[in-house]
Amino acid sequence: MSDDIVFKFQLGLILPKLRDNVGEALGNIVSELVDSVNAGRVGDDAPVGMDEVKQLIMQDIEIFLDNEILPSIQQKSASTDGESETVPADDGAPNEEGES
Repeated sequence: MSDDIVFKFQLGLILPKLRDNVGEALGNIVSELVDSVNAGRVGDDAPVGMDEVKQLIMQDIEIFLDNEILPSIQQKSASTDGESETVPADDGAPNEEGES
């Protein structure tokens, strides 16, 4: 897929739907995370940085997609295409070699 088409999908389809459907809920989750981490600060600890919050949330979103969303879409797509092969989701846990 060309970069131009991908960019148009992002701006015209994906980002508006994310904003409309999950924006407020995700904002509440992030706010709760920040409040929880800041409540656990001791003494002169600096408040949690937004870069760290973003990194944690992005990892959680990736795990959520890999475990909850993509397997069912992949299964639907495979059944529509007549394919029976599915790829197991990466749960983020280390594999037998200790890699995640």
